[in-house]
Amino acid sequence: MIEKIKDFSQYLINEDISIKEAMLLINDIKHKTIFIFSNNKKLIGSLTDGDIRRGIINNFSPQDSVKLIMNRNPMLVVDEKSNESIIQTMVDKGILLLPKVNPKGDILFIYSFVNEANNAPLNNTMVIMAGGKGTRLLPKTRDLPKALVKVGGKPMLEQIIITALRFGIRNFIISINYLGLKIKKYFGDGSAWNVNISYIEEKNFLGTAGSLGLLEKSDDLSPLIVINCDVISELNYKELLNFHIQNNSDATLVVKKHELTNPYGVVLLDGNTIKGFEEKPVYKNFINAGVYVLERKILKLIKSNKFLDMPVLLENAIKKGNHVKAFNVYEPWFDLGNEEDLIIANNFIKKL
Repeated sequence: MIEKIKDFSQYLINEDISIKEAMLLINDIKHKTIFIFSNNKKLIGSLTDGDIRRGIINNFSPQDSVKLIMNRNPMLVVDEKSNESIIQTMVDKGILLLPKVNPKGDILFIYSFVNEANNAPLNNTMVIMAGGKGTRLLPKTRDLPKALVKVGGKPMLEQIIITALRFGIRNFIISINYLGLKIKKYFGDGSAWNVNISYIEEKNFLGTAGSLGLLEKSDDLSPLIVINCDVISELNYKELLNFHIQNNSDATLVVKKHELTNPYGVVLLDGNTIKGFEEKPVYKNFINAGVYVLERKILKLIKSNKFLDMPVLLENAIKKGNHVKAFNVYEPWFDLGNEEDLIIANNFIKKL
């Protein structure tokens, strides 16, 4: 069905706005779509959550203008059309918002496509890798598994489950080893959170992917969401899964853009000849964000009870011709690897 949004001011932004500002706006909007107006009030483009992720992957800076990554030919409705025709267009094009404009190009209202499937809970299973020793968090992890170290007043693993619950994920498998009985005692079968929790119990340390080889072969869990227990993020799991499916991915790796500023002026040399200078250059890379979506064919590459880290698994998958894609997370993301990261994430969660 479709609805007409007549108060659409929250969906409109000026062309001078930055990508970073647009990120914040889109995060607060249900449909993850906004429309861009020029300074003379003319509609010049649209911007979606996917446009932002592609822009960042293509090395645009959050400080750049949205004009650099927007869709300059947004779909519009000018002539009178039936609701059935509007719905068919939105379904065929995969869009949730469609402006109705007058001959001058002024927006009269916005059609909103309400797809019940978009509101349905996710049936996917999430595996949380929680078997590591957490040596970087010593002495906290001397008698406590890393997954139970608190951030925002709750164990980090509980924070992951709470976030996943917002997207309707209710089936979890926790991979445990070091002090794993304490994790089982705290979470049990998950009934206290109205979720289902089962466990993979490593006898030996199997790396960041090896324990997936212990999953029951008869269970068709794909596409399976896998996350490290020390990753806290506002990642939209529905957007992640939609990306995975739409790109026909066998495996999807969530990546985070990381910028490192050299505090010194760099001298550019050709042998011993100075060619120029670069003042405090910024090096941009994409890092592994510790979240994955895996199809069954990828899980079949994992041998039971063999040590295997996730990057090696993905490299093996690529060598075998599998489609491995990168999904950029621009939402808040924290790797709780040390005390400083814990403090930063703790302060962020307290503000929510």
